[in-house]
Amino acid sequence: MLVMASIANHQHGQKTNIRPILFLYLLGTFSAALAAVVFSFAFPSTLHLSSSAGDISPPSGIVEVMRGLVMSMVSNPIDALLKGNYIGILVWAIGLGFALRHGNETTKNLVNDMSNAVTFMVKLVIRFAPIGILVWFLLPWQPRFLHTVGLRATAGRAGWLYVTGGAGG
Repeated sequence: MLVMASIANHQHGQKTNIRPILFLYLLGTFSAALAAVVFSFAFPSTLHLSSSAGDISPPSGIVEVMRGLVMSMVSNPIDALLKGNYIGILVWAIGLGFALRHGNETTKNLVNDMSNAVTFMVKLVIRFAPIGILVWFLLPWQPRFLHTVGLRATAGRAGWLYVTGGAGG
């Protein structure tokens, strides 16, 4: 919704300031990846997966990866929403944004109002996120949880929180 609203409300000739945003996005992405690699070597951990590796086959090459990417771009928008196909959702949002550039002002106002509503909900979720993280961290330290799950899993969760908290900020 936010991408669609920003594209639909863009006026021709208006300065967008997209270059610094893209630069900061790339800088943040690469520094987060670098921090993740450094912390994974500094604090090694094991991951126990429930499914066997024999059930999953990796892509055979770049052609198969690119084919999957293109196929996810042209998916049905409802199917993309239901299956969490973020590439498909993004492509449809960009396409609808360009199509809505030629729409009426009332349509653009509706899209802008929906964008503001989504922004409000995201801000609300972000404000309450520390409470959820605190509960997620403190729940394993209850005696009945320690008895059923064990101290090793609880210590693993504490280590994970330490590594991600240290890498994130």
